[in-house]
Amino acid sequence: MPPPGVVGRGTPGRRERHKARTRRSLEEAALRLFARRGFDDTTIEDITDAADVSPRTFFRYFASKEDVLFADHAQQIQRFGNALSARSADEPVLASITEALLTLADDYEEKRERYLLRFRLLASFPGVAARGMELQAKIVDVVAGFVAERLGLDPSSDLRPVLVGQVTVGALAAATNIWSTGTSSRSLPELVRESLELTADGMGV
Repeated sequence: MPPPGVVGRGTPGRRERHKARTRRSLEEAALRLFARRGFDDTTIEDITDAADVSPRTFFRYFASKEDVLFADHAQQIQRFGNALSARSADEPVLASITEALLTLADDYEEKRERYLLRFRLLASFPGVAARGMELQAKIVDVVAGFVAERLGLDPSSDLRPVLVGQVTVGALAAATNIWSTGTSSRSLPELVRESLELTADGMGV
């Protein structure tokens, strides 16, 4: 057994657990306030009051309100990249991208209310939309890197890696737009798969 006060490998210590709770509390408070008041009418002080922490504590975890709204995005990008890396090298490129992207769609479906709120704010507040565009560009980069490596392409001179990345983001956006309106009975993974299948021809991969 480890000595008192020392945790075993892979087990978060008390400080790490406290930091995780604080971060989660700030996220939950922010999302509640965004849903009730709107993004622009919610201040950082409102969020910290609701989470019972100081503004100084807020800035230890997040640089801005936008960062709270997209707090899970870095984890999603890593998860997507890992899912791409795990696909068989013998699998067609677009099939690999589709199956990896479905990992994100599954997460959106599981946390539906959170993502529906995000999409509403994206449509209503320019600052949120701008941040969303920055993060979408990271998905393009991940896909482009994957395509370039898989096919041995130079993305500085070959259009296909970035093209496939941008089309992938567009297909995801088209599916989430329909999903977020509630006009389709299909799940987001179903819509994402169909969206990618519709764009599968003519991209040269």
